[in-house]
Amino acid sequence: MIYQDEFQTFPTLKKVSRICAGLIFIWCLVSLTYLTFEPDNLTSLYPGLAPMPPVLTIISFGLGSLVIGLLSFSETQKPYQLLTLRAAAAIILAINLMAIAGQIVDGTLLASGPKEEQIALATAVNFIFFALAAFIGKTPHTGHASAILLLCGLTTTSLALVGYAFDAEAVRRVTLFAPWSLPTAICFALLFCAALFSRPQLGWTARIVGRDSGSAAARQFLPLVLILPVVLSGTVLSLVEHGIIPVSFGFAAGAIIAAVVLGIITYLVSRLLGIREAGLLDEVVRRTQAESSLLEQLERLNLLNGITQAISERQDISSIYQVVLRKLEDNLPLDLAFIAQFDIASNSITICNVSRNSVALARTAGLSEHTQIEIEGNGLSKCVQGRLIYEPKIAALNFPFPQRLAHSGLGSLVMAPMTSGDEVFGIIVTGRIKPEAFSEADCEFLSQLSEHVAVATHQAQLLNNLQRAYDDMRDTQKSVMQHERLRALGQMASGIAHDVNNAISPISIQTQSIMEFEKNLSAPVMTYLTMVNRQINDVAATIGRLREFYRERETTTDLAPVDLNALAKEVIELSEARWKDIARRDGITITVQTELASTPPIIMGKDNELREVMVNLIFNAVDAMTDGGTITIRTKVTEDGPTPDGLNHYRFATLEISDTGIGMDENTVLRCMEPFYTTKGERGTGLGLAMVHGILKRHDATIDIKSKQGEGATFYLKFPLPLAATIPERKTETQQKPDAMRLLMIDDDPYVLEALVAMLEMDKHIVTGIIDARDGLNAFKTALEEGQPFDVVITDLGMPYLDGNQVTHAIKEMSASTPVILLTGWGQRQGGDRNNENEADFVLGKPPQLRKLRDTLIRCKQSA
Repeated sequence: MIYQDEFQTFPTLKKVSRICAGLIFIWCLVSLTYLTFEPDNLTSLYPGLAPMPPVLTIISFGLGSLVIGLLSFSETQKPYQLLTLRAAAAIILAINLMAIAGQIVDGTLLASGPKEEQIALATAVNFIFFALAAFIGKTPHTGHASAILLLCGLTTTSLALVGYAFDAEAVRRVTLFAPWSLPTAICFALLFCAALFSRPQLGWTARIVGRDSGSAAARQFLPLVLILPVVLSGTVLSLVEHGIIPVSFGFAAGAIIAAVVLGIITYLVSRLLGIREAGLLDEVVRRTQAESSLLEQLERLNLLNGITQAISERQDISSIYQVVLRKLEDNLPLDLAFIAQFDIASNSITICNVSRNSVALARTAGLSEHTQIEIEGNGLSKCVQGRLIYEPKIAALNFPFPQRLAHSGLGSLVMAPMTSGDEVFGIIVTGRIKPEAFSEADCEFLSQLSEHVAVATHQAQLLNNLQRAYDDMRDTQKSVMQHERLRALGQMASGIAHDVNNAISPISIQTQSIMEFEKNLSAPVMTYLTMVNRQINDVAATIGRLREFYRERETTTDLAPVDLNALAKEVIELSEARWKDIARRDGITITVQTELASTPPIIMGKDNELREVMVNLIFNAVDAMTDGGTITIRTKVTEDGPTPDGLNHYRFATLEISDTGIGMDENTVLRCMEPFYTTKGERGTGLGLAMVHGILKRHDATIDIKSKQGEGATFYLKFPLPLAATIPERKTETQQKPDAMRLLMIDDDPYVLEALVAMLEMDKHIVTGIIDARDGLNAFKTALEEGQPFDVVITDLGMPYLDGNQVTHAIKEMSASTPVILLTGWGQRQGGDRNNENEADFVLGKPPQLRKLRDTLIRCKQSA
């Protein structure tokens, strides 16, 4: 193992290597200079020592220094540097091989040794060691062999240096070293040390300078390795001096013994260190791998736990998917991630959510949200069956879907199914650009993640279903409660309608009689009577709608043109007592302003209902202005886009009623149209705006409310206008009076009976009025037996003993051709329902209108 400290030591060793190479190169230049210019002085340069080496040895040393300089640079030399290094090593190798070959040819290799101008055998061998080491020492595997070659040469050099230290003449007498000189030995020592230090990261040098236990042991053996050649050499020299062994044999034996022992020691040390280091490294690797695996598992568990906590806080499925994809992007290197839902009916998956960082790649592959992918023919069948699919090389898959991903640059893919029970309802798809980019741990993590996401999704679906069921139940409960309220209101309204209609019927009948038969009335009196009659009719219409104000308008209801400007002025006059007189009595000043359209907006509707709407809104505005204020009524005509034919525009009449009162909060604005909802406490019934809503609905109109607390409220009523530019005016017809007839009038209310008999007698009819229904039937029977039958029978519906339906049935049994008119205070629906066994020919509501009563009598005459 190489540590950071080693990398800091290597530059120092390389500097030492370059210094040694520089010294050798300088020595070569000096030596070549003396050989060139003063060859005679070279022998005296080293007094008492061997002469200078030959020229080829000096050249070899120069080339060796060049090789060292090139080796000490970075391992990635440029091509020309590598070529120069090899060329220099090849020249060194060639020179020394040729030198050995020449000595073999001369026969002087081992006999007497080369001449002084020739290269010594040990010199040639050392240069061969050096050249071979330079050629092969490029990788960690060949670095050991290169180091062995360099150490062998260094051993030979050490032997020579030791010989010079003990006896220089003895060294020169050894054939192996003849004619070695001291400069040659010194240069070889510098050369081999420089070669070992030129690449400290390779071979044994790295072993010595390392920080591991093996390097420490190697450094302990290093002194022995360095001292052993010296000891052996000294021993051999002592044996030579005492004549025990000859000089030549002694030095040869010493060199061989030193090299062998040094090699064996080095091998053993290297072997022991290698075994120990290998065991330590294996143990370290195993522990490191185990630690990395545990850390990775811990990180995945933390990520899984974080995702689970994040999605457990969400109830929306889309939000759950977004959180999962965002967490995966932030913690895993993914290039594509999306979640798709599986539809078993169409046998396809539909992409629901795409991760934020993979939108561009997904778009390139033609994948976006709501994209549908068929299962068959795309290699997705196994995944929708509940199996995790890992495709390490999707480019090799011959399916359209993987090919789309491969063309977009994706290399590997993992698809994890999301299951609920035994059914797959979705897929988590993840991909990376590199092939085989997912490990087994990644696949296992995605499988576990899909299970957690499936559980969260299933819980969210159950919760949503439960919420929908609860909402449906609550809506149903509210609907039932509202229905019960309306039913109770209808039942209550039936009794109220009957009593109120009976109470106002005499007033209406007498008012109509006065207006019809008194021709000398003054204009103010006629105006007052007209207003009274209109109000009575409005009251009757309101009472008739109490029990059905949420029913749709019948298609048979006649609508008439209504001028909103005129209606607004009329309503202001009718409600003046409320917003002016009563308010002033309470010390409040309220003013009413109008901003009416220049051209009166004319809509189709019922004027009495629209008056009720405006009066109700004005009364609400008065109640909201406890400290006084201003009520503003506006009318205008607006357009809202062209019609389908492009020839006209949809036109609307808008009626605005605004006040400067206390206003309403948002909740009140949303609920103010609900029946029985009121903010007035005991003063309110909660039916005013509900009836307004019903009336507007029957007119196909809309209402919009804008209000803030403390800023008043504005009600916007929007009525549709016909596409035609003008509305044809309603033609007035002259009232035709029926011929005089004999009428039987039956009603339990004496005031109604008296007023109605009086009005009919003014039309010259002969009217018999009877309060008790039983007496009425006896009178009809008597008249029929006497041959003077009644032409028409008019009977009330709600009477004691016998009601109107029973009276009608009895009369029809006695005379089926006699027309029967049924009067009812409950509205025409109650009496006109054939399912209630009503056999009357005509049904009129109370209070009866003189015009309608005359028309009905004419129809009775015609039918008879």
